[in-house]
Amino acid sequence: ADYNSEYAKEINENHIGIACSYNNPEQVVDAILKLYNNRDEAIEMGIRGYEYGKVRYSRSENMKKYNELFFRLTNQ
Repeated sequence: ADYNSEYAKEINENHIGIACSYNNPEQVVDAILKLYNNRDEAIEMGIRGYEYGKVRYSRSENMKKYNELFFRLTNQ
């Protein structure tokens, strides 16, 4: 995710990864090395990311969001 995007904000606030600017290769290298050198932190981020994704982006959650959107659009 680009460093200044909403995705980056989600990633950083929830400690589910490291957001890097897409046009800054040094930042990407630093992030990779940080995770490589901190295996426990990388595993914890992975677990948190998996749980976060399961809660926020599962098929059932996405269907709820679509249903809410369609309901709002059709009842205005």
